[in-house]
Amino acid sequence: MKSETFIGVDIGTSRIKAAEVQVNDAGSEIVALKECPTPAGQDDDLVLAIKEMVHPRTRGVITCIGEGDLILRVVQFPQLKKKELEAAVRHEMERLLPSPEKMIIRHVPLGAAQPGQAQELLLLAVQEDTVYRSYKLFSQAGVLLTAIDLSAFALWRLFGRDTRDSRVIIDCGAKFTTIVIVNKGVIRMIRSISAGGDLLQKTSDNFTALSAIAGEIHRLLVHYSNLEEVCLEKVVMTGGNSKPEGLLDYLQDLFEVPVEQGRVVIPELQHKEIDPSFAVAVGLAIREVIR
Repeated sequence: MKSETFIGVDIGTSRIKAAEVQVNDAGSEIVALKECPTPAGQDDDLVLAIKEMVHPRTRGVITCIGEGDLILRVVQFPQLKKKELEAAVRHEMERLLPSPEKMIIRHVPLGAAQPGQAQELLLLAVQEDTVYRSYKLFSQAGVLLTAIDLSAFALWRLFGRDTRDSRVIIDCGAKFTTIVIVNKGVIRMIRSISAGGDLLQKTSDNFTALSAIAGEIHRLLVHYSNLEEVCLEKVVMTGGNSKPEGLLDYLQDLFEVPVEQGRVVIPELQHKEIDPSFAVAVGLAIREVIR
């Protein structure tokens, strides 16, 4: 088998992270992890940063759109044929969106529907300009994008794909925190809150800042538990700002379920211990490896 390389690039608000996965007859292996500051200037500076992270003319590159740029809904439809389903999805999103003609709309099945039962879908909509900008940035860096994914899907691949419990994955970045609720391996809810590690660093009272972030997450978890009558069994923390001393114990006391630092354990992937700040980048890189 010819060796293939896939690179996941996570462009965060403060850091850019890249994970390179190599696939050959011996299996899959993480061969490189890189990071650099996210430029605060114009797109030209971001293009230069991408060039530093990914060699020009590299193929098999996957990046992501943050949940803050997306409109997400979980809906149920009767089982429909492909064209009928696409029309139903379009109609539903047009009802929800102010300017649907400027949006790219997609849908993702959530689990397999049983015969005669409704099928659950995750509906996604994003501004066309957001997607076009991503392709333009990488193109100007001489890099061919294979796909634009969601950071939530990247996290699910690492920490939720083959699980049998009900869990929440919390990725704490600099300015945003992504929350992915998974039940028995199926994504049930995705949310993003506009607060992250920067809030902890900008205030002298870390406890107050942490309480504000944790309180918002806790309200979401209570809402989900009441909505689906499911008791959460575990919280998995990841991201570059998920490691402050005492954070896991604090959240465990608040949520009253076990809270652990996310560890990447994928049988198909050879790797050493991975810093949780690279979770999204690794999850993107394995998009084409794990189906």
